Amino acid sequence: MSLTAPYSIARDGCTHLETCFAGLKSDRFGRVGTFFVDVQLAASARPDRRETAKLLVDSGSRYTWISAALLRERGVEPTERRRLLTIEGRTTEREAAEVLITIEGRTLHTLCLFGAPGDLEVLGAYTLEGFGLGIDPVQRRLIPAILYGGAVLPAA
Repeated sequence: MSLTAPYSIARDGCTHLETCFAGLKSDRFGRVGTFFVDVQLAASARPDRRETAKLLVDSGSRYTWISAALLRERGVEPTERRRLLTIEGRTTEREAAEVLITIEGRTLHTLCLFGAPGDLEVLGAYTLEGFGLGIDPVQRRLIPAILYGGAVLPAA
């Protein structure tokens, strides 16, 4: 299976993400620790117009990727472009914007890339860190994480 920016599976004949990933196996532990979460998305200017999306949790992807069509339907307009390196070593660009995302009842702003047709919709590391979440690959769930902060100087 060839994967591109960040991953592309549609051209390989797999059109439903869960079906594609259900076939992945790990030699030692059974199914690979991939899982999906339901999130709600909205434009910052229209927080009342939320859309539920099922995203593949992928800490290997720096950013969250959502279909450009879905983002535009919600009124999200790109504010910048980001250059990215694919897992195949190619450089590509995608439009980006800040969106409101709700995960497990908490809502925050996050940077989101506009996915092209064939790109997977993923919940990436930038968003996970913003929410203070980590990944439990065995239980296939998000968990609270203790993240690195700045240095604390001792009191004088």
